[in-house]
Amino acid sequence: MAKIVKKYYQGLDLYSDGEIEDKIYEIIKNNQVENVDMYNNWALMYHLSHFRENILNWYDFKEGANILEVGSGCGSITGMLADRAKKVISVELSNRRASINYERNSKYDNVEIYIGNIFDMSFECNFDYIIFNGVFEYSARFIKSETPFNDMINFISKYLNDAGELLIAIENRMGLKYFSGAKEDHIGKYFYGINGYSHRDPAITFSKNEIEHILKESGYENISFLYPFPDYKFPEIIVSEEWLIKNNIFYKLNSFDSSRYMFFDETKIQNKIAKEIMSAYFSNSFLITAKKSLDSICDEKVLYIKISSNRQKKFRIYTKVYNDNGKLVVKKVALNKSSTQVIFNMRKFYKSFKSDSINLIESLFSEDNSYCRYNFIDKINFENTLLQNLKISKEEFLKTLDIYFTILINNVAKKVSEFNSRDFTNVFGFMESELELNCSNINNLDMNFDNIFLIDGEITVIDYEWVFNFDIPGEFIFWRGIKTFFEKNREFDYLLNDTLKRYNLSDDKVDIFKFWESNFADAYVKQINMDKYSKSIKTIYESENIVQSGKFKICNLYIDTGNGFNDSQRIEDNVCIGEKNELFFNLSSFTSIKALRFDPIELSYCAFNIKKIIIDGKSVNFKALNSIYTDLNGWNYFLTKDPIYMVDIHDDRIKSIKIEFNIKNIDYEILEFVIQSIIEEKNNLNILYSNLNNNLKEVISSNNEKLLEKDKNLINKEKELINKEKELINKEKEFLSELNKNIILLENNSNMANELELQNNIILELNAKIELQNNELTELKDEINMINSNKFLKLFNKIKNILKK
Repeated sequence: MAKIVKKYYQGLDLYSDGEIEDKIYEIIKNNQVENVDMYNNWALMYHLSHFRENILNWYDFKEGANILEVGSGCGSITGMLADRAKKVISVELSNRRASINYERNSKYDNVEIYIGNIFDMSFECNFDYIIFNGVFEYSARFIKSETPFNDMINFISKYLNDAGELLIAIENRMGLKYFSGAKEDHIGKYFYGINGYSHRDPAITFSKNEIEHILKESGYENISFLYPFPDYKFPEIIVSEEWLIKNNIFYKLNSFDSSRYMFFDETKIQNKIAKEIMSAYFSNSFLITAKKSLDSICDEKVLYIKISSNRQKKFRIYTKVYNDNGKLVVKKVALNKSSTQVIFNMRKFYKSFKSDSINLIESLFSEDNSYCRYNFIDKINFENTLLQNLKISKEEFLKTLDIYFTILINNVAKKVSEFNSRDFTNVFGFMESELELNCSNINNLDMNFDNIFLIDGEITVIDYEWVFNFDIPGEFIFWRGIKTFFEKNREFDYLLNDTLKRYNLSDDKVDIFKFWESNFADAYVKQINMDKYSKSIKTIYESENIVQSGKFKICNLYIDTGNGFNDSQRIEDNVCIGEKNELFFNLSSFTSIKALRFDPIELSYCAFNIKKIIIDGKSVNFKALNSIYTDLNGWNYFLTKDPIYMVDIHDDRIKSIKIEFNIKNIDYEILEFVIQSIIEEKNNLNILYSNLNNNLKEVISSNNEKLLEKDKNLINKEKELINKEKELINKEKEFLSELNKNIILLENNSNMANELELQNNIILELNAKIELQNNELTELKDEINMINSNKFLKLFNKIKNILKK
């Protein structure tokens, strides 16, 4: 059980991310870190993402090490350090963050968390490593002196062993991203660090020379720099200057904390300035190792680190290239016990693989399957060979690609038309197909062009993480290589369609391959797409005059399975502005689909022209839900940053959906066109309304004359009825008078019985006549009411019909 030490705590937290820290505490307490959705929440992502560990989860800490972690925050790397050290003491000024760290890492017996200002503390032991991970830049906030950064180093150094190492991860204030339009990380202003900080700023970062000078002033002469990309917070790769000079690097460009501009293509410029031996000064971040002794910082001089942690835990490994006494070595290492299975599978494949024209790099495997290693091939890999040939001509590029394709297909063992075995569908999913594909005996999904070398007409493979013991089509392996190549080298993607046609990779085949690839990445590997967490990046370098949204954006397909549309049931992909987009979504993992919603872009004003949407091979209808205007060519214009299309579905068992569409930015010219079109439509509607109103007035006027004439006739009929009614009343009066007289006569003459019976008959006859007259009167009244009712009903219907027209 970890320990928490509060004796140095003064009862005041000087910094906080606010209420979100309470949420972080509850997430960790309820063991929900793996399930939390960090979408659009920088604080959650920064404090909880396992990608934070990438900065040091590969570092070769010596066995039995004592580590002091200064400013541990919410414990984003504390647990990782505890797995690699004998003892970890984490210092944190904030009681709330220290409590979160304790809740997160309480299972470790070798962790102690000290709360308070480190300058008030003393420690019973010295340390082999003292770590500042995104903390050193805040030193001036807690040390009131003329030289707070030197004072921090000098104070902490008294607890460092003679051969100990100081590790600092920090931004470079001259980082290339700040020149390209990213805001300074701590102050949040453009060009702020480049122009120079104020002494009042809460955090101050340094250039390479500046921080090197501080360390040397504090007695550290043995200083080594590595360069994390895209930065130290979520590094994908970590490289030396030596590596940068000789090799191009590739990494994802995202902005997780805030939106930003991009004035130029940073990866391209980074690779260019590296060749001018200037990249060390413009790297976005530093990982610095400093020692006072002149002993080697590490027996293995690290040149390159790639951390493959954007996948489920059992597949996480890292790849390291290092100089071992003058010889370059590559080492693949499991990041945890469960991922040793990856190394075991590689070993099994290595021992059993046989081919006349494809070779696996000679490798050495550890007995516990924790790593494998092989000698670095100091030659141009196949990807760079293709790029060199592209500079010559398209024909040279295809000629070289032919060699790889021929070798791959020559290893075909059989033709297969069904891919529905349990092993295959567990990895790639099931999709019905009648296509016959060539299955090789390679079954290595990792034969992308940067993982192979073409040497003397034979292929040498250096990577085989994803190998399987069932049939995999050679065309699928080849297609993955092509896809990855053009994704990394988008300036040549105009050749993609021609390349696919050359090797008979039809749309039907590509659709199946996309389905398999999607299922492999999402369901099997559980690959984490960091793009979805990025804020918008507005690129300017593509046009001198138009500031437009970044060329590559994120789209989302939302799937309603009965709980409405929500972020937990959506699939994300990238779209390209200004080009034709063809997206393929694998929906086989969703059951009982009630509705589909397609959001073609996030956080940009755009117009869309959807060509077709195909569900399981059949075209379906769709509707632009919040479009303000649709032109004659089918372009839907949206003046919202959240455009929405609803997709018609006729079956809740959907396996896949394919969407083909074009996107264009709504710039000033297009916006003017849309507004003018809307104004014209409004004017046309006003004219139509005016004409309808005039027609209605004429109809009403004409009908009024006819109604007046009918009213006169009705009034006359009504007068006739009234006169008849008066006549009946008079007759009734006469009858009653006659009746009274007869009654008097009957009373005076009791012998006149027959006369009385006769009179009774007369009375009955008169009553019948009266009833008949009353019925006639009632019918006349009903006729009057009906005429009046029909008159207004006909008028209402005529007006209604006019308005419909």
